[in-house]
Amino acid sequence: MGHTKNDYETPRDFYLRLHDEFRFNLDAAALPITAKCRQFITREQNALSQVFERKRIWLNPPYNDRQYPISEWVKWAHIHSTVHNSLVVMLIPSATDTAYWHDYILQSASEVRNVKGRLHFLLGGEPQTGPRGCHSVIVFRPGVHGAQLSSMEARLL
Repeated sequence: MGHTKNDYETPRDFYLRLHDEFRFNLDAAALPITAKCRQFITREQNALSQVFERKRIWLNPPYNDRQYPISEWVKWAHIHSTVHNSLVVMLIPSATDTAYWHDYILQSASEVRNVKGRLHFLLGGEPQTGPRGCHSVIVFRPGVHGAQLSSMEARLL
C-alpha cells in the first residue's frame, strides 16, 4: 500500500515522553499499523463523528485532509475537554495566524508547548526529513482554560 503525507507517524520517543506524562488510552486518528494506543480510531471510523467520555486522548490528526481539516479536530478536542471530560493532547502545526488557534486554542486549551527543533516523522516506518514549519503540542484539560505557553525539545539530547 502506498503511503501519503497524511500517513505520517509521530516519532516514538517523542510520543513516549508525552504518554509517560498523560497515560493515553485512545489514539483518535490512527492507522492500524501506527496506532499508539490499544484503542484507536481510523479515518474510516471517523472520530469527529463520535463521542468519548472521560478518555485520555492522543491526537496527531492528518494535516492535509480537506474532508477533515485541522480546524475541525481542534474544535472536536475543545468539545471533548469541555463537555465530555476528556483530556486531549494534540500534535499540530503551529498555525498561530488561524481563526481556530485564536478561538479555541488560546481561549480553551490549558497548555501550548511549542516544539523546539524539527520532528522527524516516520512514513512507512522510515524516518523522514523534518517537515516544513513548526509544531506545537496542545493540551486540552477538562476544567482548565487559558493556554499556558512553554516549550519542549523535539529530541532528547
